[in-house]
Amino acid sequence: PTKWYWSQCNSFDDYPDLSFTAGGGIRILPFSFLPGKRTETLGLIGIHDQGSFYEFVPWTSESEWEVDPWGMWKFRGRCTDNKGGKQFEADIVVTTDEDVPGVLLRAPTKDEGMQYFCRDSGFGNAVVSLWQLEWDDSARDYIRSPNKPPLIDKATSRQCTV
Repeated sequence: PTKWYWSQCNSFDDYPDLSFTAGGGIRILPFSFLPGKRTETLGLIGIHDQGSFYEFVPWTSESEWEVDPWGMWKFRGRCTDNKGGKQFEADIVVTTDEDVPGVLLRAPTKDEGMQYFCRDSGFGNAVVSLWQLEWDDSARDYIRSPNKPPLIDKATSRQCTV
């Protein structure tokens, strides 16, 4: 990939069975020397909670992310795949406190080989929410189930890796 991001956490207050991994980036497509689209942006989210797995991947879900070079990572996934029988939506926000500089790591670059430009930390602050979706005939779309509480309601951690 030419750019990438990731975050992972498996230690949450009041949610002992919760774990998530989110990641993605921009990759160069095979045969990118041909005219047309040369790169692809993609991401995924996986959430495990109480024996259930909630998967947000490009072939079953829509994903959005907003990622700063350091200090803030926002992930949103929306799965409306009818084949799996599960429709759900997740929001994950991870931040680092200003006094968390992260550890400088070497990572591969396109033109300069391995360079120190990537940071890593295990002190991210994560907030995770997960909702079940249901079909709304009037909206002609899936919406968050209005009569059900969130499956995960703002689970928090101060031990998230970024």
